[in-house]
Amino acid sequence: MFDEEFRVVRQRRWVDLTPLVDLTYILFIFFIVTTTFAKTGIPVNAPQSKHVESTKLVQLDVYIDKNGSYFYESAPITGPQLHQLIQQKILVHKDTVLVLNPDRDTKTQYLLDVIDISKDAGATNFSIASKKKL
Repeated sequence: MFDEEFRVVRQRRWVDLTPLVDLTYILFIFFIVTTTFAKTGIPVNAPQSKHVESTKLVQLDVYIDKNGSYFYESAPITGPQLHQLIQQKILVHKDTVLVLNPDRDTKTQYLLDVIDISKDAGATNFSIASKKKL
């Protein structure tokens, strides 16, 4: 009789693991996304200097349509104007990069004409822009 009055009733406790599974899933996605954006390369211990200058890349975008017309900042430009523009940019920034943006159907000769004009103006750095194939 005495044992029956002081009997301990045990209840089962339930732990809901759904939030823990959700959290694990979110962390998993986070680490997958961040590791794909990590830069690959070799570890280098860079030298240090008190006189470090940051260089800014100055680029001059020239567009060439399929008819051989030149454009700078959406405005048509002639060969002599392009020559003068490149000379002015190079006087200010010696390492100006000329980025050529030809139309897909542009003849190679038009592209070479712009390169000749640019070399006559003193440009030494060239790049030809293109779109990535999907």
